[in-house]
Amino acid sequence: MNRFFRDTETLQHMKSGPLGLYIDRYADQLEAEGYARYSAFHMLRLVSLFSMWLERRRIHPHEIVPQHITDYLRFRKRVGYQPGLGDSTTLIRMLTVLDEDAVIDLRNPKPNAV
Repeated sequence: MNRFFRDTETLQHMKSGPLGLYIDRYADQLEAEGYARYSAFHMLRLVSLFSMWLERRRIHPHEIVPQHITDYLRFRKRVGYQPGLGDSTTLIRMLTVLDEDAVIDLRNPKPNAV
């Protein structure tokens, strides 16, 4: 995370919400895959905003399902943000991190989680 964000306050803000515990791992993955600072910054910012959206809806990490991504991107569009080309992919990658860490199970989502 420190490679992409140097300001302590920004780092702290990025780690808020239900995905805060996992965002460092996501940042490490982006760094390992060679993402440029600018690209990783935008991806991590989107994950952070998604995390705040989840927090406002009182959705815990273990309750997240792919439908939440659809709902969040629809919400962003409704409030005037045009979705970026890779927004959906960025958030799906975050769910993959949660799946790899056994926080969620993408193969067997909870039926009433949405």
